[in-house]
Amino acid sequence: MEYGEAWLLETLAIFRLPVGYMKRLELPMNEWLNRGYHRLSDEALVSTLAEMFRRGDIDAFYDNEMLKPAGLNDFLEALDDRNSTVHCGVSRAGGERWEALARPEWSRYFEDVGWDGKSVEITAGSQERIVEIVSHADILWRCTMSLNKDSVQPVTPWEPFPWKTLPVGYTATVRYVEVPFVDRPKEEVKEEHRRIWPRYVKLRSWASSICGHAYV
Repeated sequence: MEYGEAWLLETLAIFRLPVGYMKRLELPMNEWLNRGYHRLSDEALVSTLAEMFRRGDIDAFYDNEMLKPAGLNDFLEALDDRNSTVHCGVSRAGGERWEALARPEWSRYFEDVGWDGKSVEITAGSQERIVEIVSHADILWRCTMSLNKDSVQPVTPWEPFPWKTLPVGYTATVRYVEVPFVDRPKEEVKEEHRRIWPRYVKLRSWASSICGHAYV
C-alpha cells in the first residue's frame, strides 16, 4: 500500500470528513486535522479515493444519521463542492482492513467530549483505562482530574466508531481543574516537552500507525 492510501485509510478510520473540504488548497487537511498529510496531488487524491470507494473501503452519506448514502459519482462531485453535505469515512469492510494492519487494542481506546471548564465525559474500552487517563491528566491535558470510581458506568453495546461495535465500553463524567499557566524560559519548556513526550505517546497509543505517526 502506498503512503497516500495508508494515510487516507488511517485518517478515515478515525474521522468522518466533509468531502467538500478534502481538496481545499488554502487550508489543506494536514492543517485542520493535525495528522500529517497524504502527500498526493489533487489528481492522485481523487483517483485514490475513487479506487477506495469502488473497492468498498470507504463510503459516503449526505446526512449525519447515515441514512442517505451517496454513490460514487455524487461523492466525486462533492469533492469540488464546498457547500456539499456529503461526508465520508471507512466502511465496515474498510475498518476491518485497517484493523488487520493497525492491530488496535480496543481496551485502550478512549474519547473525551463535552469539556465545559469543570467536567468532561471520558469513555474507554475498560474501567482500568479510564483510571489511567484520569491519573495522567497532567501529561495529556495539563490539568488535574478527580474520579469517583462508582460513577463509571458500562455502555452496552459500545460504538467507538460508526463502523465498529463492541460488546461493552465504560463511561464517566470527570471533574477537572486546569493547571495555572506559568511563564517560563523557552529552553525549560522544550526540556519538559522532551522529557514527557515518550509518556504522552504511550498514553495516547491504542493502535499501530500504518503511516508512521507517533501514535494513533
